Amino acid sequence: MACALRGWIVLIILFGAVSTATAETKRVLLLHSFGPQFAPWVFVASEFREGLTRQSPDKIDLYEASLQGARFQQLGEQGALVDYLGALFASEKLDLIVTMGAPAAFFIQKYRARLFPSTPLVIGGGDRRALDYGTLTSNEAPVVVENNFNLWVENILEVVPDTNHVVWVIGNSPLETFWVEQLRSALQTFADRVSFEWLNDLPFEKMLTRLSELPPHSAVFYVSIFVDAAGVPQDSERMLPKLRTATNAPIFSHLDNYLGQGIVGGPMISTTELGRRIAEAAARILTGEVPANIKMPPLVLGAPQYDWRELQRWKIGEGRLPAGSVVRFREPGMWQQY
Repeated sequence: MACALRGWIVLIILFGAVSTATAETKRVLLLHSFGPQFAPWVFVASEFREGLTRQSPDKIDLYEASLQGARFQQLGEQGALVDYLGALFASEKLDLIVTMGAPAAFFIQKYRARLFPSTPLVIGGGDRRALDYGTLTSNEAPVVVENNFNLWVENILEVVPDTNHVVWVIGNSPLETFWVEQLRSALQTFADRVSFEWLNDLPFEKMLTRLSELPPHSAVFYVSIFVDAAGVPQDSERMLPKLRTATNAPIFSHLDNYLGQGIVGGPMISTTELGRRIAEAAARILTGEVPANIKMPPLVLGAPQYDWRELQRWKIGEGRLPAGSVVRFREPGMWQQY
């Protein structure tokens, strides 16, 4: 009996050693559009990393790179990064590419045949309208969002009904210039009710000055500022408090991570959910699923969320908020405190 038991123990140890030796390591390239520190991608990427590690049965060897130049240039000027990635993975088998934001996806699609002709791709986080679905191959899985520009403005008019002027805070990178044109076109339906002003052609300091002198009945919508008109990269976590201090009108936005940094709120995209979805798609592909079979609907704006402190600051009654709204950061009243 003892001899047989020793035999089983030896077999178990040998089996474990063989399993460990044959366990695969999956190499994944995470390509950022503007740099890993830029919001909202810093939040999405964090959730993606944790989710992929949690969901993948294999060890993940994660490489990260950034376009960087997408803040200032068009994709035709990214030759240095092409050479770098070509050299980095010349002798390494890459199992998956995941992009964060539209510019990174465009870059990979542009240089795919040269760099990674057979590597699966998860197109993560861009807006559906920036993606040409007709060019997708069976080796690509889009995990995208769909913002509703009209709903952004409708929310402002519902919460602050006397608004007649909306100022758009947005940067001057090639991608942001594209979205300015998309917004201008989509918001023509409000032309008889609201005038719009665009700050994409101003340096950040002049944006602050302009926000301090807005006319009555104005509202501000913060989209993004990856780089301002002076060519200076910006960081939303540092910018939003400065915008809040400068403005004489309430600020609205569309990403849940901006809540608590000076915005009133509105219908929100969940960066946590977006990162989770991208991780799920990546894990499914790494375990053998064909990318084209992963059909995730675009992530849309969720329930409206508002910062109680900003509601108080701008004297916005909670009775004006849409049904189903969530009010966060509520300070306890005297009864709750004592």
